[in-house]
Amino acid sequence: MPQSQFYHKGAFRGIDLPMLLMSPRNAIVDFDNFTQLQVTDGNTLGGYISTADAGGTLIQEFQDPGIALQIGTDGDDNDGSFLGRQTAVGAFDVSLNSNRRVAFESRFKVVQGAEVAIFVGLAEAGLDQDLIVDSENMSEDADDAFHTYGFQFDGAKTLYWFYDYKQIGESTLVAAEFADGQALTPTFAVKTGEAVEKDLTVWSWQAAQLLLESD
Repeated sequence: MPQSQFYHKGAFRGIDLPMLLMSPRNAIVDFDNFTQLQVTDGNTLGGYISTADAGGTLIQEFQDPGIALQIGTDGDDNDGSFLGRQTAVGAFDVSLNSNRRVAFESRFKVVQGAEVAIFVGLAEAGLDQDLIVDSENMSEDADDAFHTYGFQFDGAKTLYWFYDYKQIGESTLVAAEFADGQALTPTFAVKTGEAVEKDLTVWSWQAAQLLLESD
């Protein structure tokens, strides 16, 4: 299908991402498919920071085509691994009634679906909570296959959830219950709830915030 149609699907519906990439004054855009990322001895180079309990792993995998990043725990109960943008503050700002849309989307898989907690989305720098890409479909995805999750904030108070480019629900945001007006950054985390290793494998992610919609 034409590129412009693809970028109007899912969490980016109504957002012309290729056009925004050519006009940075109109939007903040960030994305990665890990083709330029270097991983050495479990540490990342190239725009990310990582933390993990002892035994946590970061492994690059060839996906034929493409490269995915596997973020793994060790086999100790309650251990976790975390990956985030290497920045002291985030670039994205989800503010109620701001008239500035925010979209985030990631393609990933979790093979061991039981007794595992994941975070994929936007969070305050160094934190693994806030706006979460997750859904009731997670239990169905223990099929060793990648699926695409995402959300779009409408600039007012509604968050729309997407699974494989289809809307699956919506939520009304309340300032006291999320990081209203805080600087957020792309964040990925996995935590095991039993003495079994768990992996979160991320193929790609993209995020955008529109800046001039009220003009």
